[in-house]
Amino acid sequence: MLFYDAPQIIDRVGDAYSDAGTGLLRGRGMPAASYDVPDRIFGACAGAALYRMSMLNEIGVFDEDFFLLYEDVDLSFRAQLSGYQCLYVPKAVVYHKASATIVHDSATSVYFSHRNLEWAYLKNMPASLIAKTLILHLIYDIAACCYFAVIGKGKIFIKAKADALKGLKTMLKKRRQIQKARKVSDDYIQCLLEKETFLPRLLRRFQKYRKG
Repeated sequence: MLFYDAPQIIDRVGDAYSDAGTGLLRGRGMPAASYDVPDRIFGACAGAALYRMSMLNEIGVFDEDFFLLYEDVDLSFRAQLSGYQCLYVPKAVVYHKASATIVHDSATSVYFSHRNLEWAYLKNMPASLIAKTLILHLIYDIAACCYFAVIGKGKIFIKAKADALKGLKTMLKKRRQIQKARKVSDDYIQCLLEKETFLPRLLRRFQKYRKG
């Protein structure tokens, strides 16, 4: 997926998932020719994806409770847990009109991404990996809260987390179904997780915010 207004730059080449329980945009900001080899990756952005009907019949479609944002990360995680893999194909190109629908760091973006981030983590992360990643996950939440407080979105961020807790019972019920049906080992999922480097990312976003 390339930026519509800057087609020489990558928007993303699929999604990754971090060891802090966050979705990552693979290749964001890199030259378009940087990822020219097919590869198996964690998941696909739904804006540039083809899904097997047999997979959707087995694991279900997007979780309607998510409504907006992270629904494709959740679907990719469920697919991986059920033994499906995602193939990145560099010859399949989509041009993305970034922020045409949702403005980055808007109240809508902050609320749904940070509520749904928690639900995707809770539903899908194997218990042994929650034990290994929970501290880093909480550190990420604290750092993100500080960032959004500085840019005037702190209340929205806190509401997102509060509403994530309100949906805890529903998500735990879904978690039991997902984990009962999974076909891969904890070690396999751990190998998919990428090292989180959220502090530099948040700092870059803050610098961009200050520049306007």
